[in-house]
Amino acid sequence: MIKLYLLCILGLVAVCPASASIIVGFVSFDRDAPITGQNEVSINNFTGLGFCDVDFTACDPLIFQNISLTVSFQTGPNQVFTSANLGPGSFVPASFVFPGGLNIVSLVFSANIAPVSFHLLDGSTFLAGPVVSSLPLVPNSNELSLLMVNAAVSSVPEPSTVILFSGALLAGYLGRRTLRLSWTK
Repeated sequence: MIKLYLLCILGLVAVCPASASIIVGFVSFDRDAPITGQNEVSINNFTGLGFCDVDFTACDPLIFQNISLTVSFQTGPNQVFTSANLGPGSFVPASFVFPGGLNIVSLVFSANIAPVSFHLLDGSTFLAGPVVSSLPLVPNSNELSLLMVNAAVSSVPEPSTVILFSGALLAGYLGRRTLRLSWTK
């Protein structure tokens, strides 16, 4: 009987959706750029057919909107810098260029994406949450941070979830019925 309940529980766990995220680009910090001597933050939107591969799997071009870069300085308050919308490609927005002598402690990028539904390399459609963000970029330890977009959380189960759940219930019912019949003999 205990084995039956364990099988049912495992069946229910198997139907729980796992959250997914994909990489859509990266943010890089260039300390003391060779030509200008300034600190630059570049935004790399690697979506669309020109960038679609095993590392950057979004095959439709995405637009980064409402872009913000939160900069933490060693002294003074955090500051938020914004930029215009950016499509696929690599960019150094003018608002993301800082004098070379500033002591920047960390940078965090965030933006909205459009569209939120797009095709992946494997041909499937990905429904994303509207926000793309980076982990904090710490200039003295890492000069690059991946831009990730997470799958949207849906309150409606997918058809495959219902089939799996029904199969687990049916297996539990048939297993219990078989056990009862074997005990009565």
